[in-house]
Amino acid sequence: MTEAKPKRPFGPYCKDLVSKKLMVTQAIPHEPSDVLDRSRHCWCQKTQTIMGPDRMVVDPENCQSDRSCFQSRGAAIL
Repeated sequence: MTEAKPKRPFGPYCKDLVSKKLMVTQAIPHEPSDVLDRSRHCWCQKTQTIMGPDRMVVDPENCQSDRSCFQSRGAAIL
């Protein structure tokens, strides 16, 4: 029996990662499927484009803590 990995309370993705699916569900995303719908389109809230402030592509795989422009969803609360 394998133990389930505990989810981070604020999720692994940058707070500026946006998609239509996130706007509808407004849940904290923990998996790529929580962010992406069938169109697989997402964008950065800061730049309003598919490129982040660091000029790299925006998507759940790339918008994580190792990126220079990353901001945790819980940063304002902590």
